[in-house]
Amino acid sequence: TAMPESHTRPFLKVQDGCDYSCAFCIIPRARGVSRSTSVADVLDQAMKYADLGAAEIVLTGIHLGHWGRDLSPRRPFGEMVAELADAIAADGRVRRLRLGSVEPNEVTPALIELVASHPLLCEHFHVPLQSGDDRTLKKMRRLYNADEYSDAITAIRQRIPDAAIGADVLVGHPGEDESAYNRTRKLIEGLDLTYLHVFPWSARKGTPSAAMGGRPS
Repeated sequence: TAMPESHTRPFLKVQDGCDYSCAFCIIPRARGVSRSTSVADVLDQAMKYADLGAAEIVLTGIHLGHWGRDLSPRRPFGEMVAELADAIAADGRVRRLRLGSVEPNEVTPALIELVASHPLLCEHFHVPLQSGDDRTLKKMRRLYNADEYSDAITAIRQRIPDAAIGADVLVGHPGEDESAYNRTRKLIEGLDLTYLHVFPWSARKGTPSAAMGGRPS
């Protein structure tokens, strides 16, 4: 085992594939359905990173919030995170565990409370927005609306006032006009976000978005 990405903060992939069908994304076709790694196997890899001197581990996945859903018996994401965090904390060598990107509709009160209360978990959420316009979100096939996204961010901020909260924003999706763009901008300006990752839309062959045309209307 070699330490990836950095000498102190490796990324540990706990899940692959995706069961969603966002219009702009080719990942489900390329990676297949969601598949979870057991907590035991994830912990084994975490301990190997601890042997190499990891101070922090970042949990990642194509659809991280679905970690545990395909296991038998099916297990909630927060339960998986809590079990892993407890085991890593008991070992004592890794000092921090950080969550990667979690979909807004999967930011539950239980998950927020876990991050707020567990001493190993970083007070950090990355919650992809993509658009603050409901019509555009529907065209993107996202499973939430702007109000639901706002509620998730507000809930995090109320429980963890100093949390670092980041968001992905996809601009220029087909059908996104100036009014849709302005609604996204207004939503972002009204939220207490820490940072943004902003990306221009580009056509991916084989995706529904690509068939919508290459320019916003």
